[in-house]
Amino acid sequence: MKVGDKINVDILRLGDNGEGIGKIDEKVVFVTYAPVFSNCEIRIDKISKNYVNATLIKVNSSKMPLLTPLCDKFTKCGGCDLWYYDYLYELEYKRKKVEDVIKKFAGVNVKALPTIYGKETNYRNKLELFAKNVDGKIVLGQFKKESHELVAIEDCCLCGAWLKDVIEIFSSWANKRGISAYDEQTNKGLLKGIVARFLGGKLVLSVIINGDKVREIGVLNKALSEKYESYSLFVCKNKKKGSRLLTTDLVKVFDDDKLITVDGVKCNVSPLSFFQVNDEVRKKLYDEVLKQVKDGEIIIDAYSGVGFLTNLLSEKADNVFGIEIVKDAVIDADNLALLNGNYSKITNICGDSAIILPKLVSAISSGDKEKLIDLVKNNSSKKDYAGLTTKTTDVTIVLDPPRKGADVSVIRAVMDSRAKRVIYVSCNPITLARDLKALMDDYKIVKVQPFDLFPRTSHVETLVCLSKKTEKHINIDVEFGEGEGQLSLKKLQEELNEQKPKKKTTYKDIQAYIEEKYGFKVHTAYIAEVKRDLGLPMYDAPNAVEELKRPRSHPTAEMVEAIKDALNHFEII
Repeated sequence: MKVGDKINVDILRLGDNGEGIGKIDEKVVFVTYAPVFSNCEIRIDKISKNYVNATLIKVNSSKMPLLTPLCDKFTKCGGCDLWYYDYLYELEYKRKKVEDVIKKFAGVNVKALPTIYGKETNYRNKLELFAKNVDGKIVLGQFKKESHELVAIEDCCLCGAWLKDVIEIFSSWANKRGISAYDEQTNKGLLKGIVARFLGGKLVLSVIINGDKVREIGVLNKALSEKYESYSLFVCKNKKKGSRLLTTDLVKVFDDDKLITVDGVKCNVSPLSFFQVNDEVRKKLYDEVLKQVKDGEIIIDAYSGVGFLTNLLSEKADNVFGIEIVKDAVIDADNLALLNGNYSKITNICGDSAIILPKLVSAISSGDKEKLIDLVKNNSSKKDYAGLTTKTTDVTIVLDPPRKGADVSVIRAVMDSRAKRVIYVSCNPITLARDLKALMDDYKIVKVQPFDLFPRTSHVETLVCLSKKTEKHINIDVEFGEGEGQLSLKKLQEELNEQKPKKKTTYKDIQAYIEEKYGFKVHTAYIAEVKRDLGLPMYDAPNAVEELKRPRSHPTAEMVEAIKDALNHFEII
């Protein structure tokens, strides 16, 4: 077997990303788009020590009925994974995937409930499309899976008619004006793409450019006004090389400033607003979150963003706290609470959940209202503290982190907080399982509920409800002293001294040790790279982690050995 060979293989199961998995010469083979329980002709693309990557050429036969995909771009544009299967099979695949991933990475056997779902198609309210020049014309499309090869699309059955209209209007405008498309290789060309969202009857369109302005944008604005009753148009400047589209550098061309109502919450929609892409299943997800919250308890939304979920939670409680580290998002969250008449119920705190969370729960559970008021006074814009209460010690923490999962420090803070309940909403089963593994020392899982927010893709959203484990106490009689049969206080003190937590080793400590012993300096990014390769957490130095993402050189073999020596010296490995 060699790269380029064409081989027939039986596909035995589906992987976490919807790919088909088989075996060739005792090596696992991953075949994107290959349907399970089928025999397929494949082309070998890459051979590693333990596995093989291959491309699907054709399906020779299948032991289960295969559907004809509704989209002729399936296997080309990279947007979908699972068009071959009956939808009920897809739902069960996702339910089982959640169970298997939690068992594998958290070491916990759980029974996930049947996946909650909505429409199979026409469900997306947002899509990013990239631009390219093809035969002298601007086309919009998606990248082929695991590549930067653009596949032009004129419509998408996951989005519905609204997207087709946007593509037609935009393409007509761009091509009549001869606007150039961005070339990622040369970093030249103006138009990078668009980000479009249609939510609550309003279109929000962002035009992303590799420059400062685009000519005749007013003509596009006029064309949109003739089609849409409610819309906004923005130009987004993004001169950074690469395929990322949306940035915070936005110029408003037009916005009718009309409010929309999403799941009962009145809100403005901007290009940077976060909403789940599936309106129908999003409502079912948040309704389930609300069911898990007890009336009258105190709720803490630890990744509150602009406060959409926080406002929903205020339906069930008079004291809801949102914690968000981005100052502008906290300002937007305060405005959203005011707009919906929930400001007296909601307290938005600007800060890191890892720091704020334990302090907040401590003040509530201890009944120390003054301590609570001081915390709010120092970290929020709130001036009226009459509504704050410490009359109940019932606290539920809601975690709805980004795809990378909750930060390690936030998970530690949850455990330190001793909150009675945790509701975790996740879009990534693997990072969910990682976080659950840490929480299992103090909490037990009471419910695992998958939601299919992304039909015909391999992605799945999961709601996990956890409750604090009951603490058990026993009474024993102890006689202290230095005599026989007595517990020595002196010896006990010595043991406690030995168990005192050691000073946390910082990246500066490691750098200083290496410079003193080896006579050269190492960058924090090199330390982070070695820690990553060793499977150690890196996020105690965010700047180093960010540095890893940039193009850079790598540590020499001598540096790697010095870093490993330092990690061993400080008992990190």
